[in-house]
Amino acid sequence: MKLEQGRELVRLVRGAAARLTIMRAGQTGARAGVLVMAACVLLAVSSIVFSVATVPLPLAVAAAAASVLVAGAIAAVGRSVPLLDAAHVLDLNLHLEERVSTALEVVTGGAPRSSLAPRVVADAERALLTTGIAAVISLRVPRVLWWIPALAAVLFLWTAWLHGVTIPGTPAHRTAEVIRKEGQRLEQFARSLQSRTRTDHMPATRRLTPQIRDLGVGLQRDRLDRAEALARVSDLSQQLEQTRRDINERLEARRPPPSRESGVPPDLLRRQSAQRQIRQLQELLSRLRQDPSTASRDALERLGQITASGQGSQPAQVQQQLQQAREQLQRGNVAGAGQALMDALRELEGLDSLLADAEGIKNAEQQLARSRATLAGGSVESEREAGRETAQPGQPPTAPGQNRPVPEQGGEATAPPQGPNEGTAAGTGQGNEKLGAPTPRLQATKTPQRVRGAQAEGPAATSEIIGAGRPGTARTHVTGVSPAVIAQADQAMTRARTPARYREIVRRYFQRLARLR
Repeated sequence: MKLEQGRELVRLVRGAAARLTIMRAGQTGARAGVLVMAACVLLAVSSIVFSVATVPLPLAVAAAAASVLVAGAIAAVGRSVPLLDAAHVLDLNLHLEERVSTALEVVTGGAPRSSLAPRVVADAERALLTTGIAAVISLRVPRVLWWIPALAAVLFLWTAWLHGVTIPGTPAHRTAEVIRKEGQRLEQFARSLQSRTRTDHMPATRRLTPQIRDLGVGLQRDRLDRAEALARVSDLSQQLEQTRRDINERLEARRPPPSRESGVPPDLLRRQSAQRQIRQLQELLSRLRQDPSTASRDALERLGQITASGQGSQPAQVQQQLQQAREQLQRGNVAGAGQALMDALRELEGLDSLLADAEGIKNAEQQLARSRATLAGGSVESEREAGRETAQPGQPPTAPGQNRPVPEQGGEATAPPQGPNEGTAAGTGQGNEKLGAPTPRLQATKTPQRVRGAQAEGPAATSEIIGAGRPGTARTHVTGVSPAVIAQADQAMTRARTPARYREIVRRYFQRLARLR
């Protein structure tokens, strides 16, 4: 049975037990945080040999802090220090020779009752109150906790100076080679796509092409691991996907009603049909401008042909403009018909631009998807194996459609017969035929000649006209330019990485020099 004067002793011992529990929980949490941070550093160091992702420094610090809190809370709740153990610690630190633990057992009923019990309890209380629990068991930061900022500094220095360094011949080096090759392939694709945007009006693709090129250059230049390279490719893929959705929404707004007579989906030949109608409208407009009185006679017939050929692929607005042009021609208003045809032409050109953008964005998404698949689990050896499998003569590629190539029959019967001296070993002997007399050479003297002329001078100006073409007569003499000159200029600009907006000016400059030679 507890003594009344032992309440103060129990309170003091409980305070000591709480402090010991907090210190034990802090030690446990600090060890857990150090283990997490050490694992992050070890993972970063192993990236020079193995193809593993390096944990970013903010994420590593956050994980270490979370492990300190979680492990400390679990230790505090599940491993609280008993009162008797706390009393033994007090006896040991204060050199009380088990006076506190004995008094605690007397108070809690763990020891037989005696007439000396009140004095024992009072002596223990007086000793604890004189010294103070805080002086005996002080709360301080565990020393092992200082390893966390030290390891964080090591991880920071490694990320800043040695991130991406690999040893040749290791899996990490092979992964780095795969990333570099994918960067080269994406850069080449961006260049080809950029050259395509010069001929076709593809505004959305033209805006995204530099980002694809920068992605390819970054994969080659920066020291990245597989996770970082995949993150960059995925970010650009999401941007391309959002652009494709916007283009598809705009195309859906211009989509004509489906035709029941044709079983072919309208999207397959939609752009070809739009380009054909654009050429027909440009030709019709040029004829109306040249000779309105004569051309207006067969314009109605041509409009009927254009409308009939565009059934199922023309947007509703284009059909309305063509119908309005027919009505204006029937009334004899050639100017009004021309304006309606111009509106229809602009609408078709906008549709063609959207379709070209959709095709370009789709090709870019396919290339990025291929890069993601290669970076996710590819290596140089896997690419070589894939190339050898595709190059096997027994498995030729098949084209889409129902017709399949018929394999050749005959096997060994179709092979040519062996010659009389054919064998697998190296041949012996020598040839009996001797070389004949040398061929006589042409006796002539090389006379160098130089053609003199005056170099043209004056300012040069470039301009870009967007609109329908007009037939006319040439005003200058036509001089052919060698394709080799154009190819050399393109190669030089590619090596020099000339911006796209300057390449046409440089190309014209070299073409002009070629004409002057």
